Amino acid sequence: MKRLRTFLKGVLIFIACLILIIIIMQVLPPSKKSAHNSFMKDDKPFLCVDTSNNSFGPGNTILAFDEALKLDTQVLYVPLCLTKDEKLICSSKLYLNDFTDIEVINNSLDYFFISDYLLEEIETLNFGYKYDNGLYKNILENVSDKKETLTNNKLKVVTIEELFIKYKNNNLLFIFDILDELKRGEIAIEKLISVTNEYNLSERVIIKSKHENVKNALDKYPTNLFSSTDKEKNNFFLTQMLGINYFDKSKFDMVECYNYETINVLNLFEIKINCFKANYVNRFHRRNVAVLGHIDDESKIKDILKTNVDIIIMDDVKILEVVKASLND
Repeated sequence: MKRLRTFLKGVLIFIACLILIIIIMQVLPPSKKSAHNSFMKDDKPFLCVDTSNNSFGPGNTILAFDEALKLDTQVLYVPLCLTKDEKLICSSKLYLNDFTDIEVINNSLDYFFISDYLLEEIETLNFGYKYDNGLYKNILENVSDKKETLTNNKLKVVTIEELFIKYKNNNLLFIFDILDELKRGEIAIEKLISVTNEYNLSERVIIKSKHENVKNALDKYPTNLFSSTDKEKNNFFLTQMLGINYFDKSKFDMVECYNYETINVLNLFEIKINCFKANYVNRFHRRNVAVLGHIDDESKIKDILKTNVDIIIMDDVKILEVVKASLND
């Protein structure tokens, strides 16, 4: 009986010590990748727009970006692709079929990849060709200078340099998504970092990529801001759930979340969690990590506005208007 009491006492002491260690780890200041993060809100969340689905005009054109800015957008989400001559352009796909007249020009339904075309060739394509039942379909008929006509109609492909020149004085923030992978993705990172630093906009740009090797290429640029990979996000939530987040040494400046996400637990099983719970969001904030929340339908607006997320991203004009109205209530 005495041995049992001694054993139980030892177990209780062990559990008490374990709880104490976990509490201390929650109190200790976590590591921070960046001392300052421009994407963390002061009061109301930043409004971010993805124009890719054509709700604001032909996706990723100056026409669409201008329309988004008229609606008080503060952050632009912009996917980027690398051309054959290694120029970065705004495009939500790695091929040109979905939004230009490339199929008509080539009389073919084959895929025409951006990586196979020089920038000067892409600059003569109509990026509003398939928008809104052909609204801009015929603007190049009987035109001698296609590039000039497209530029005047704000329907020419947009390069990263043109985007910065156009909007650098608007206090806009940018989230750039590198779509290329492997070596081309790494080249795209180098190009983007170079241009961002050239225009002195590094504090207003976050870079993301779903490709691990591309994200890893960012390790060479610790002063620039970048988003987490899915693996880093998964590990963050898992370690926070277990109370050992102090030991998670992932380095990123933004995390993208939907309301509920599935977390992989050591490749054994999966659980669904509410990513916007206060303890998760607060932990991100203690690390100077901005939390970006997706809204894909109006029914979720009230829920996300009750949270402490820093950025709300939308791809629909109607949802943006409802969010703005809700923030002003």
